[in-house]
Amino acid sequence: GVSGTLGDPAIVWELAGGGRHKFALRHPLGVIILLAVAPCGTRLATADAHGVYVWRLDDGRMQRVLPIALDRASSIAISPGGSLLMASAAGQISIWDVASNQQRRHLMFG
Repeated sequence: GVSGTLGDPAIVWELAGGGRHKFALRHPLGVIILLAVAPCGTRLATADAHGVYVWRLDDGRMQRVLPIALDRASSIAISPGGSLLMASAAGQISIWDVASNQQRRHLMFG
């Protein structure tokens, strides 16, 4: 499991065997404002005003930094298999391929 509060590191917990603390994920540039866990349980995405960070949940290593400015972020989500990331902010939705760090789609609305 994952927990966190605004301004603190995201804490990853080992839920089997009593819920021991595994590690903390500290943001390099700012305060975590959003987080999303991939349904497959392999990745975690966290966001601050500078971008979205994708982490491995088995060892806590940062895999990618996606250059998505989220100064007015509203949500992030990871696809079921963990390969795509969606971020929305200020009337825009971006869909990113996590492995290649490439934006797949950019939609504007409202």
